[in-house]
Amino acid sequence: MTRSTEPPIARPRSTAASAASRRNGAKSRGPKSAVGKARAARNALRHGLRASDPVLPDAMPPWMSAKLADLETALGDIGQTRREHFDRYALHLLLIEKVDRLIAAEFARMLATSDGGDTVQLTVPAADVDLSQLRALFGYRRRFRAARDRSLVKLATQGPWLKQLRVAERKARADMAD
Repeated sequence: MTRSTEPPIARPRSTAASAASRRNGAKSRGPKSAVGKARAARNALRHGLRASDPVLPDAMPPWMSAKLADLETALGDIGQTRREHFDRYALHLLLIEKVDRLIAAEFARMLATSDGGDTVQLTVPAADVDLSQLRALFGYRRRFRAARDRSLVKLATQGPWLKQLRVAERKARADMAD
């Protein structure tokens, strides 16, 4: 049996099928409002760590707000360039916080404590554990910390702020852990 190389003959669509197609097409044209369009633009977003516009939480954690306010007070009146470094520093603090929450959630997904809380067990079979997600998150955290440190160095070039900032950051982290 030989195959024909001729294209199949297209049947003309019925008027009922054409009308149904027009009705269905009129129903789904996507979001109309700016809010809906913004939401739809993030449909395929997982964690937003690689996004050109970082996806940050709506509210900054209280310890971070206090830390940034103290830092801004300590820096006093800063120019445009130092303001940009300060904003980058704040952005990277938020991104590090977000990555830390994602890492904790990934560990919580994989591990569970027993009733007494003394033993930790895998919630998924060991053969199914995929560490690539954790590896990627730790890579993001390493990059965001390096970027934060670069911003700190640029902020501190005109004063003895770097040591004070690191001490304040350690204190804020310790307070948060308590």
